[in-house]
Amino acid sequence: MFNNHRLLARVAPACLAAAVAAGLTGCASSGDKKNQHERWVADANAGWNNIRSHALLETATKEFQNGRLDLAERTVGDAAKKDPTNPELFLLAGRVALEKGELEKAHAIFAKSIVLAEARKQVTSDAYYYQGVILQRWQRLDEALERYTAAHRIEPDNPGRLLAMTETLVALGRLDDAKAELTQRLAYFDQNPALRVTLAHIAKMQGESAEALSWFKEAAILAPDDMIVREQLADAHLAAGNIDDACVAMRRLVADPGYAERDDLIRRLAAAELEGGRVDDARQLYIDLTAQNPGNVGDWTELARLSWRMKDQGGTLIAANRIMELAPNEANGYLMAGLVWQRRGRHADALNLFDRAADLDPLDPTPVVMRGLCLQKTGQWAAAREAYAEALRRQPGDSRVARLLAAAERAAGPAPLAAVETN
Repeated sequence: MFNNHRLLARVAPACLAAAVAAGLTGCASSGDKKNQHERWVADANAGWNNIRSHALLETATKEFQNGRLDLAERTVGDAAKKDPTNPELFLLAGRVALEKGELEKAHAIFAKSIVLAEARKQVTSDAYYYQGVILQRWQRLDEALERYTAAHRIEPDNPGRLLAMTETLVALGRLDDAKAELTQRLAYFDQNPALRVTLAHIAKMQGESAEALSWFKEAAILAPDDMIVREQLADAHLAAGNIDDACVAMRRLVADPGYAERDDLIRRLAAAELEGGRVDDARQLYIDLTAQNPGNVGDWTELARLSWRMKDQGGTLIAANRIMELAPNEANGYLMAGLVWQRRGRHADALNLFDRAADLDPLDPTPVVMRGLCLQKTGQWAAAREAYAEALRRQPGDSRVARLLAAAERAAGPAPLAAVETN
């Protein structure tokens, strides 16, 4: 209300001046006086309507910003009745309709705003930009590009308009055109990281991983606290084969409170640590993951595998038991537990676990091979031969299994004729 009073204070003197001027024309003829009076009344009414429409526009804008869309729509509608040639009113009305999902209505209102703005020579980029947004949602990308281009030409200093145009070029497959538009404006927008990120994505799409990495590095320098850019930089390091640099970037990410529960990122870091030869670091990450989310079978499975790789039988068995509890119909837990019991010399327990794993996953040769090895250790060569033969049926052509089978046949003698025919 205070702002409305200030607006009245600015405009009211002008209305008073018009009235005084009209009073000073006493020497004119009666016809002239009538015409002057009518003009004065019209000017006064127009001035008053202009005051009211601006006040209502200010009110409607606040209502829109506060999410009160229906109220904003009514207010801006009342304002448009008082000043039907004001393009700003129709621009706001279009934004309200767009926010409400009324795309066709919004598109038409923005078109009217453009016509009114051109008539007043007050053209701005906004209506063209929002029309582009609508056309993009309709997948009419060529038309959207026209609107975004118009918005960019009107307001070349706005990086958002440039990005909208170039991202649409990318969507149309015109990567070189998008790249050219961005690079020629880089010097002007020398502090804008978003342009560098877009150029990085274009480079990735063109298969230029080194160039993409370079752009992401520039973006990260310009936006050192932007974790999204940091994550993209880490991915670019991975794509370029810079495992250690990728790990450094991802460690910084997972240390950030906002990323502390990003399990997917922690798993990617663990995979990178493993690729970099840091098995213990990778395992520690999975220890943290299983503590944070103890119901995730996949994390327990990875922890079991890494513990086994580090010759930690106790850790492997703990993880394997947890897998069997969470997923009793999956083979991995039984297989990993069987490995531990075999290593500890409890062959009967190991055989039971390998058999259970083999039953649960009838296509995987691994538990059958492990059964054969366990039988071989106890001198049961004939039974081992049968296990290797089954493994070879599951995975024909496996040279390692074929060698194990041949060794078992030499130790146990050839298989009975019926078994050979079955093979």
